[in-house]
Amino acid sequence: FEVSDSGSGIKKIEYLVPNSSTWATYDNKKIISSTSTNGIYKFRATDNAGNVSSVMQISLDTVAPTITINNTSGTRITAQYINYSFCCYAADANSGIKKIEYMPAGTSSWVEYSNNSTIDGNGTNGVYKFRATDNAGNVASVVSITLDTVKPTCNLFSNSGSVSNGGRTK
Repeated sequence: FEVSDSGSGIKKIEYLVPNSSTWATYDNKKIISSTSTNGIYKFRATDNAGNVSSVMQISLDTVAPTITINNTSGTRITAQYINYSFCCYAADANSGIKKIEYMPAGTSSWVEYSNNSTIDGNGTNGVYKFRATDNAGNVASVVSITLDTVKPTCNLFSNSGSVSNGGRTK
């Protein structure tokens, strides 16, 4: 934040940190490091005549978005394997979601995904991977789920070999 005044000169420079309502005064550059509190930082200047500048602001966001995989009713799925329709939901409390991508089962490329769009449970079986990027460039860890709609097969055996379903053996 750099200030100048061609009239009476600068009297004070102030800043407001996230979650605060009290403006603090400083005489030097305000450094916002990556370890500072996430949120919106505001800056303003007042000249010796009492004129106050427009408020300038910058948002610090060092936290990656969160991703959940939900059923179509919106309930979070915690299982690794499912056999029904599902969707992915990404959220970011600071700068917002820039993009969500997914890697559909049987593919090796990331493609754009619309937040909370349903993936049909009758679709391709296999692993579906999701990732999200926020407007600050933070990328969430990949979240995956496996769609498996293939029913198990069963075979019956006896001492003399295979037995058909409903068959008899001795």
